[in-house]
Amino acid sequence: MTRTGLPGLITFVTWARLLAASSLALLLSSCKEEEPADEQQASEILAEAYCVQLFDCTCADSAGFTSGEACFATLLQQLRDQQADAIMASLVYDAACVEQAIDRIETLACSRGPADLTTCHDCFVYHGLLPETSQCTRVGPFSTCDQGLTCVTRQGYDGEPIDVCEPACLRVGVGEICALGGPGYQRVFDCDEGALCDVDVAGVCFALPGPGMPCLDGVTCAPNAWCDSSVATPICAALKQEGEGCTTDLECASTWCPSAVRCVEPFSEGTPCVTGEDRCDVGLFCPPDYPFCYPTDAIVCQSPLTGF
Repeated sequence: MTRTGLPGLITFVTWARLLAASSLALLLSSCKEEEPADEQQASEILAEAYCVQLFDCTCADSAGFTSGEACFATLLQQLRDQQADAIMASLVYDAACVEQAIDRIETLACSRGPADLTTCHDCFVYHGLLPETSQCTRVGPFSTCDQGLTCVTRQGYDGEPIDVCEPACLRVGVGEICALGGPGYQRVFDCDEGALCDVDVAGVCFALPGPGMPCLDGVTCAPNAWCDSSVATPICAALKQEGEGCTTDLECASTWCPSAVRCVEPFSEGTPCVTGEDRCDVGLFCPPDYPFCYPTDAIVCQSPLTGF
């Protein structure tokens, strides 16, 4: 797919900038802006950065947009609406977070690997001033919490839900406190991967059972193990390697046990495949009209940006 639509995008964006009397072209011409992004230009800057990146990738379906102009116009209006709501709620603008949002887009680029997708960020273009544990209000993708905090729903001691400010991306390690009393509710933090919070007893993160240990609640094991329930007391077993016998995908390090026979590595690009039966490697899929493992759309192609 060629980059059709980009010349039109540039023309459209230039027209939009002239109407707004902005200096966006100068801002985007440098590698990094020496001056913070002006609040009135924030929506234009982010919309253009995303749409240019979207149409720079080869997409079968560019997040549902038929052209760069359509992408820019739709996203610009959406971001301006979010800004208007934030300003109406008297939230504080943080220009540095606009740059972080663009950095995330540029870093992701045309990646097809889900692991490259940033799942959490704690820099909000708009934020409030309420400190940690305060009751809060959500304003679109933002909240009345201070920078670095997000508005989450917890259960109060009275059994009713309560929205409070908590650290946006905090994860605690094994042996660290993950549950403690808060003002009117129990504070609970996520544990690192492979650990679980003992909410009801010790209030600390504990490691999930590994190979040779009884399965937690008879079903759960650490990421490097699977729960063998064929014995009286289900036991966590080490993941099986390629060629070892298996009955389910969960037993295999490759996550694939075709026909319940043996663990097999997913197919590489160009390998013949059968849609609905074979599994292609990360970033690949088996098209029904082309029986070979073929690259998926880049992550940026798969769904439109929904906000800052």
